[in-house]
Amino acid sequence: MKIRLKQIIIVFAAILSAVCAVSCQTTPYNNDKTIIDLIKHFDSSGVKAEKIYPVISEIIKADDGCVLIFEGQKFELYKYNVKNPLQKAKLDKVIEDGEVFVLGFKHSAKVNGSFVLLNYRGHPREADIVTAFENFK
Repeated sequence: MKIRLKQIIIVFAAILSAVCAVSCQTTPYNNDKTIIDLIKHFDSSGVKAEKIYPVISEIIKADDGCVLIFEGQKFELYKYNVKNPLQKAKLDKVIEDGEVFVLGFKHSAKVNGSFVLLNYRGHPREADIVTAFENFK
């Protein structure tokens, strides 16, 4: 009986350790950052917007968003709050599809943690925008 109890305790401890290891891992999201943090990162990366406009981020179920005008052309940034189940589901769909539908139009999307980059394709400085976005931590 002692051996059986000892085996059960060992198995239970192993399962508990595995559950803790999975739940204690950091998520791939940078949910603690804000749109302002991302804009400041763009500035320090040489992608300094001439103008910044707020957007109605709810249209794509995001928490926050803005349009940046850089060298005369726009691109968009959105932030999803992964603690909100609806927003997390939408972000997961964007990650899976690599695109977002806005008012029935498909837009290519890049994702970095909780943030989404839209309307960057075809921008004269597309490579710089994408690099800055991907390097945001």
